[in-house]
Amino acid sequence: MLLLAPSLAETAPQSDGDRTSVVSLWLRIGSSSDPCGKEGRAHLYEHLVPWTPYQGKPFQVICESQGVRFAAETGKDFISFTLHGRPQTVGSLVPGLLSSALNPVFGAELLQREKELIALELDRDSDDRLGLIHRHLEGVIFSGTGYAHPPSGWASGVANLSVSDFTQFMALIASAEAVLVRDGQIEPVTTRQTGVGQLVQQKHSCLPNENSLPAPSREIGWGMGWATSCSSRDVALWDLLADCLGERVGSNAMNRAEVKDWELAVRFRRHLVVLTVAATLNRAVPDLEKAVLAEMRDFAQRSFPVSMLMARVNRLVALHSLRQKNPLNRTRFAGLGWALFDDLKISDTYLASLLGTSPDAIRQVVKQVLMESPTVIRTAGGT
Repeated sequence: MLLLAPSLAETAPQSDGDRTSVVSLWLRIGSSSDPCGKEGRAHLYEHLVPWTPYQGKPFQVICESQGVRFAAETGKDFISFTLHGRPQTVGSLVPGLLSSALNPVFGAELLQREKELIALELDRDSDDRLGLIHRHLEGVIFSGTGYAHPPSGWASGVANLSVSDFTQFMALIASAEAVLVRDGQIEPVTTRQTGVGQLVQQKHSCLPNENSLPAPSREIGWGMGWATSCSSRDVALWDLLADCLGERVGSNAMNRAEVKDWELAVRFRRHLVVLTVAATLNRAVPDLEKAVLAEMRDFAQRSFPVSMLMARVNRLVALHSLRQKNPLNRTRFAGLGWALFDDLKISDTYLASLLGTSPDAIRQVVKQVLMESPTVIRTAGGT
């Protein structure tokens, strides 16, 4: 199984972009700012914002009563809030979006209710075994930093949160960089201060939580991963690499009876990219890491046929065009470009990088990865 980079996982069916509008608020602060022992603070903030009163009712209720969809997302480096509906109606609700997100109103009762809802979300996520392996592997890679836990947080961290924790968090929100993205175009929120952009770099003692491991079973969980630097110009190359390398790894290293299921994932963080390979095994495979590394080294050395590369490039160009016609995808991609790479024209950068790529450029990306030692994890299965 191959999982492409998040930018390509957002190819929803084309919507009636001429009749709908999308506006989203992006804050450059995310779950990587969660204190140790309070993992889930940013996620809980995302849950509280929709219930802030606006014109006498919770903001989300106002949106729904006017036919506008309100959605929110917490990443490790950002929090975003999105309005999607008829252009005039969406425009009229932007002041409410800013008011609710930047000045949320909440109390102990609402806080407790949303904490319980997040606990239910975390229970639901525990059924995705490959996802848990990816998550735990990334936690080991970034052990000791704010990236060691997922954006959703840990159940124990969420349970520890109090109203006073959010008083402190709102001080961070007040100084976080922010932008509005209107149908893919970025506008600075000029009333805000700046200076929290480097918050993700802060170190603390957090380690991967034991709850990130898959529940005991007869399967063996295995994961291998790397993290390396990445610019917005590299995003398209990583999409191509995920496509090409995933095919190679699946056809050779993972094509064996012991492998029950597997997945290659590429995820972007602020100026970073994380490549992880996760698998569930029926029994141990001692040479699996060597097999994956052998495929990557071979890929980095072999000549990549230009005709094969162009076929893949043309496919990704078509996917990118489809994505840009969808206002939700277009706006989210623009927001991610700003939040992760400081790129205000990520769509143009992505297309130019795709059209200007070469076999050597892709091989260089693999060689860059191979310069780093991989992180490998294994979880023992039952007998």
